[in-house]
Amino acid sequence: MAIMIDPDANLSALADVHPIAERLVDALGVLAVARLTDTDPDQLSNFLAKRCQISGAVANRLIDVEFLLTRVALLFSGTAGVDWLLSTDVRRGGARRIDIFATVGVAPLLDDLERIAEGAQA
Repeated sequence: MAIMIDPDANLSALADVHPIAERLVDALGVLAVARLTDTDPDQLSNFLAKRCQISGAVANRLIDVEFLLTRVALLFSGTAGVDWLLSTDVRRGGARRIDIFATVGVAPLLDDLERIAEGAQA
């Protein structure tokens, strides 16, 4: 079966990352989100208040953070997700997973989470 998308679909409605930023700040606070997105906390606060725009790079990073943390929240219960993010990964030189995200990006962690979802140890 072929997947169809209505030619009149409004994909630009998905380009607004304000809801993503608001959810992340509600969950983590401005300072943590600013650090995870490599942006200034004041700039993030101004963006949330709709006083300024953010760069495409920060918007992409917000999307990555939300995707990563949503996957973690779906796989782990309670504080286990935070514990996993803050734990070290011996396969990556003992770096904490959250630091791997900050330096390398989301891809290696998503690979690990996929293996966990399939029942493997990561």
